[in-house]
Amino acid sequence: PRRPLFLEPSGDLGKRLLEIIDEAPLKATADVPALTVEGVWLSRAGARSARRVRSARADLKYSLIRKAVLQRDSVSAWYKGHRRLFSPVLLGSKAGDQHVLAYQFAGTSEKPLAPDGSPENWRCLRVLDLTRVKVMPGVWHAVKKGHGFQNCIDQVDVSAYRPTARRRQLRLAA
Repeated sequence: PRRPLFLEPSGDLGKRLLEIIDEAPLKATADVPALTVEGVWLSRAGARSARRVRSARADLKYSLIRKAVLQRDSVSAWYKGHRRLFSPVLLGSKAGDQHVLAYQFAGTSEKPLAPDGSPENWRCLRVLDLTRVKVMPGVWHAVKKGHGFQNCIDQVDVSAYRPTARRRQLRLAA
């Protein structure tokens, strides 16, 4: 029988959380669901093998960028020793590694930025390598994508230029 999720006032939170994790059905999948900013991954490490557990920080970073893409807000972050200000356009993964395709409009980079609006300022950034990620609400640099082929992301999660299925459902319901 399943025990209730709530705790008695004298209950042990850590012990109950481990019980909940142990009781949860196992699910093996290659799909990585996006978490909300408040979301947390819970896992119990196996005694015989080490499991790779996505950190809450990585999930928070991904969620912040995801929200910025959907709301067309820009992001400030550090990447490979450079502070970058960019408008994220696509978020997803390439070969299972999370990436963001973004237009960098300010900050520094390995090579100097071209004038604002130049197609040379498109960047493919690995989400795991971004640090000090902050969303800048109300700031967006809409740049024409051009007629090229992006090879930054092979599995798109969200796009600033294409409505998500949820947005289409809301639009149809209105």
